[in-house]
Amino acid sequence: MCLLRSGINSSCNKNAQELSRKKPKEKIPKENQGQTSTKAWNNICIPDLASKSCLDYPKRAQNRSALWQEGAAPVGRGLAQPKKSAGNLKRIPDSYQMKISVKWNLLYLWLVVGLLVPLEAPPLCAQPPPKVLAIVSHNALPYEEALEGFEQHLAHSPLRPEVEIARIEGDAIKAAEEIERASRKGFALILTLGAIAAAAAAESETSIPVVAGLVLNSDEQRGNQNIHWVFLDIPFEVQFHWLTRILPGVRNIGIMYNPEKTEEKIQSAVSIARKHGLNLYPQKIERPSDIPEALSFLSRRVDALLGIPDQSIYTRQTTQHILLFSLRNRIPFIGLSEAWVRAGAFYSLDRDYRDVGLQSAEKAEKILSQGSDTQHAKSSFPRKFVYILNLKTAGHMRIAIPDEIIQGAHKVYR
Repeated sequence: MCLLRSGINSSCNKNAQELSRKKPKEKIPKENQGQTSTKAWNNICIPDLASKSCLDYPKRAQNRSALWQEGAAPVGRGLAQPKKSAGNLKRIPDSYQMKISVKWNLLYLWLVVGLLVPLEAPPLCAQPPPKVLAIVSHNALPYEEALEGFEQHLAHSPLRPEVEIARIEGDAIKAAEEIERASRKGFALILTLGAIAAAAAAESETSIPVVAGLVLNSDEQRGNQNIHWVFLDIPFEVQFHWLTRILPGVRNIGIMYNPEKTEEKIQSAVSIARKHGLNLYPQKIERPSDIPEALSFLSRRVDALLGIPDQSIYTRQTTQHILLFSLRNRIPFIGLSEAWVRAGAFYSLDRDYRDVGLQSAEKAEKILSQGSDTQHAKSSFPRKFVYILNLKTAGHMRIAIPDEIIQGAHKVYR
C-alpha cells in the first residue's frame, strides 16, 4: 500500500512494491482483526518531496502528546499540512488523523455557530407589538380611504402595531367611552378620524398620545398639547395656484369670512393673492343675515367667489342662496367639497384622503418609536390635492375649460 499523489516520482512506487514482495503479509489474530498493526504502518510509503523517495515511519507514539512532541501535526480538511522538522518527516496513522480532524472541525463549527447565532436569535424578552385604537367618526368614503391609508402604512412598519377599529357613527358619548377604554386596556396610541372623535379626545384627560386626522379649522384646535393634528385646511397658496389654472381669465376674487375666527388668515390671503396676480375682496359676515348684502356688493366687483371652511357662514340654510347667486350672476363659485360641485358649484379642490391617512400613520409611527415628546411637527396639512369639475355649470356660464384640465380632474359632473 503506497499513499501517492500525481506528480511524485515513480521511485517511491517501486520501493513500495519491493517492500511488499520481500515481506510476507502478517497474519492478524482474530482478537486484533479490524485494527491496523504497527508493522503494517511500516509498509506505508511516506513521500519525501525533497529527496523524491519514501521515508521510514516511526513506531506508533505512546500517547497524543508524544505525537506533537515528535513534530507531527493533525491533517484534516481545512487545516494546514504538516511542517518539516529538523529530522525525518513523520506521519500519523489515517485513523488517528481522522479523529483529530473531526475534533478540529467540530471546534471550528462550534466557534462559527457561537458567533452567528446571537446575531440572528430573537431577544429573550421580546416586547409585544403596540396597540393602536382608531376611532372613526362616520362611515363616509373619505373616512374609509383615510383609514385604509393608515392601516396600509403601519402594516409595513417594523413595529407591526395592532390596529383596532371603533366606529362611533357620529356619537360623541361613544367616542368618549372608547377613549376611556383605551386608557384602561393599555393602548399605546389613539387615532381619531373626524371632528367628533377629535373633540372627545381633546376634552378627555387621557395621557395616551393622539393623532387627529380629517379635522378642519386648524386655528381652533391648537390648544391641546397631547394631540398631533393632521388638518384638512387647504392653504391659500394652493387655492390660488389652481384657480389661475382652471379659470385663467379671472382676476378679482370675492370671499366671505367671520372676523372673529379668520381675520388674521384673511389678511394673509390678501398678500398671497397679489403674488398670483389676483385681487381679493373680503367681506365680513358676523351673522347669516349679512350674506345677501355682501353678495350684492360682490356681484358688481368680482369674477369668482371663493368659499372657505366656516360653519357660521356655509350652512345648509345658506347653501342654496349662495349657489343661486352664482348661477344667476354667472359668477363661478369655488366650493368647499365634492358635494358643493354636485349641487352646482363650478369646481372644488379636495384632499387625497388616502394620503391623509398615510400622513397620520407616519406621525403615529414616529410617536410609537420615539415617544410623544419627539420634535416632529405637532400639526400638518394635506400634501396631495385633487379637483372636481361641473361641466354643466361651466356650460351655463359660457366658460370654456381646457381639455387638459378636464382630463386631469378627479371627477367630472356633466
